[in-house]
Amino acid sequence: MNKTGKFLLKSLFKKPISEKFPKGPLPEMSENYRGFPKHKPEKCIGCGICIYFCPTNAIRMEDNTDGKIYIIDKGKCISCKQCADACPMGAIEFINTPVMSVFDKKNMVDTTKVEFVKCKSCGELMPKPALLATKNLKKKDNVPSYLFLCPKCRRVFEK
Repeated sequence: MNKTGKFLLKSLFKKPISEKFPKGPLPEMSENYRGFPKHKPEKCIGCGICIYFCPTNAIRMEDNTDGKIYIIDKGKCISCKQCADACPMGAIEFINTPVMSVFDKKNMVDTTKVEFVKCKSCGELMPKPALLATKNLKKKDNVPSYLFLCPKCRRVFEK
C-alpha cells in the first residue's frame, strides 16, 4: 500500500480537520467594528443621496410601479459609512453583526421596497407627506396640504 492509501486509512476514523463556524453563538464585535448597512424603508424619502456618496457603487435603486427598490450589495460594501452620514432622514444604519461567508451570492444582497404616494395634482410618485413634514409639528396628522403635492406642482401651487 502506498503513502496515500495509508494516510486515507488512518484519517478515516479521526475527527475532521475543519469545523463548522460558528460553533456557538456569533462572537461579540468590538466598538470599532462598523458592520454593514441596513436600509430602513419607513424613514426613506427616495432622494438617492446615499447612492451618490457610496464610493464602491454598493447601493443602487430601481423603479417599481408603486415605489422604488433599494438594493445594497454587502459584497461590494467597504463599511466606510458615507451613505449613512449623507442620508438626511437617517434611513441607513450600520448593524454590528458580522457578515460571514455564504454559499449563495444572493444572501449578500439586501433588497428593500420603499413605497410612495401619488401627487394629488399630477399623480407622480413622491415620498410620504408625513416624512417630509418638519419635526416641529406636534401631531403627525397635522401635515400641511402643500406636502401632498410633488415638487413640480408645489412650485405652481405657491405662485
